[in-house]
Amino acid sequence: MKIAVANKTDKQNRYQEVIEKFNQAKESGFYFEALWILYGIFEDRSDDIYVILEIATYSANGKLLPIENRVPDLRKILHLPNAKTDGWFSTLYEKLLKLENLVTRLLNERIDKDNDSEYAQELFEKVNRLEKAKKQATIDILKHLNNLSKDDWRSKRNKLMHSLVQVGTNINNRELKLLVDEGELLFRELDLVIEIIRGKPDNVALCEKRLTSVKERNG
Repeated sequence: MKIAVANKTDKQNRYQEVIEKFNQAKESGFYFEALWILYGIFEDRSDDIYVILEIATYSANGKLLPIENRVPDLRKILHLPNAKTDGWFSTLYEKLLKLENLVTRLLNERIDKDNDSEYAQELFEKVNRLEKAKKQATIDILKHLNNLSKDDWRSKRNKLMHSLVQVGTNINNRELKLLVDEGELLFRELDLVIEIIRGKPDNVALCEKRLTSVKERNG
């Protein structure tokens, strides 16, 4: 899902509207609606980091695609010399997995100033400017996001969505609420990672506050 807007301010306003709709749906017990909204903003936010880092851009139909002249750099950093790029951003899991691998490599490998492109060197410098605690927090959160998006939260969400049309299946509101709570936590974690990487202290502080609030509210 791509939230289509004209400019940055419009997107911020649109996000605020969508988050308010999510909060209203959750508070009213409309958990399927809350899950649908949550997954949409999760997908869109996971796209944002690749656009921010100038790794990918949107095609005319809204599909996230690697920027052609960035592909050699990404293949080198990710140690994927012959990998096809068609499916790199095809699913939420693939996007999060690539992001985790990218950040981990950038933090653990050295810049080759003789052979790395100017863009690759800028990426190394950007990620390695992070404070030590922020670096570790970023890696820890990305690992958590990957584990839950692949093996737990995503599979439970899919199972519950499919149960809507299965005869004889009871929809458990408690399970739905727990899934919404868990997804909200994942989204706030992703939001924090993106702002840490962007390097905007005020935004990082705000995201940390929001994440803490979600943890406290959801118990």
